[in-house]
Amino acid sequence: MDRLEKLNNTRQRNISSFRKEILKKRFSLELAEFLATKKAQDGEEQGRVSGSVAWRSSRGEMGAQGAANSISESKGHTFEPTEMEKTSKTLHVQYSPSSNIYRRVSNGNTELEDWESGVFTMSNINLKEEYDWKKVYLARGGPSEAAISWRFDVSNTGLVVEHIDVKLVSTTFESGRIVWTLCDGETCVLLQGDGQSARITEINGARVVTLKAVLSGGKGDVAWQHTQLFRMGINDMDSYPWDVKITLKNA
Repeated sequence: MDRLEKLNNTRQRNISSFRKEILKKRFSLELAEFLATKKAQDGEEQGRVSGSVAWRSSRGEMGAQGAANSISESKGHTFEPTEMEKTSKTLHVQYSPSSNIYRRVSNGNTELEDWESGVFTMSNINLKEEYDWKKVYLARGGPSEAAISWRFDVSNTGLVVEHIDVKLVSTTFESGRIVWTLCDGETCVLLQGDGQSARITEINGARVVTLKAVLSGGKGDVAWQHTQLFRMGINDMDSYPWDVKITLKNA
């Protein structure tokens, strides 16, 4: 164990203390699972559920609305340009479920912790971790349809959207379906979750933009697992399967 700990410390010496803490917690959980000899109970074949909504919901602390795993529009997060971003006319944000961090590239790589912190609206979405397959992703909390959105607002800056570069990674199995849209209130553009960067010019001149994913379909008791957002390796700290870069111009 000491040798393994030393190896981990060596490999992690160039990452932030926050990410080190995430890896440390995951290692402790994996070790506990490995040493346990408990027989699997009903429902334990599903992927592990984590994230603050899942935790509070399981403890009955979310209330009627929270139990539905939803955030009202008035309480959701909106990305707005900082002074640095106004000057550069760029708003560039990335998200990784492995580190569970939003990285604001255009604002000196500042970080926003926890996937929920950057979400505008959501319904029936959880962060799932599969310790057997070493994978992490966002997925539905059950077989019913789910949705999640992110909002960007430059209304108070004197700037408007010139174009948007978007890279999204989503995975479906069986009859699972994920529909991505980018809308400005008047125009909506369908996007692909194939991991390829796409430049969107159709909403040139927009001030408020919403990126949304709707997850549905799948088969049987594990239908929720047939639609996955941002699936990646648990220890892959250098990839960002959600990447939005908005280039701005004077109104």
